[in-house]
Amino acid sequence: MMIATKCPSADELHALSTGQLADERDDELLEHIRGCEACRSTLETVVDAEDSLIASLRSPDALAVFDAEPQCKVAVLNALGALTQSSQLSAGGDAGYVPKSIGEY
Repeated sequence: MMIATKCPSADELHALSTGQLADERDDELLEHIRGCEACRSTLETVVDAEDSLIASLRSPDALAVFDAEPQCKVAVLNALGALTQSSQLSAGGDAGYVPKSIGEY
């Protein structure tokens, strides 16, 4: 693998940021960026918001508000308990046991 010594263009950094480079070039640029503060700074300013996946990943989680609800915490604890029980049953020979329901869920 040849290490890039010349800084990549803004278009190449944009393509890198959005995962649109060939794997060989991707690896080469990543190696260059590890040692180049200017490129790391430029990469932070690359506009990739038009990529819907990236924009979605960067947006706040709309369902995170449910994490604080007491009912959600109880449901998560019940699910974890069922998984633990399932793991113990699987170790005892009942592989593949997954409860069809947990409480009211």
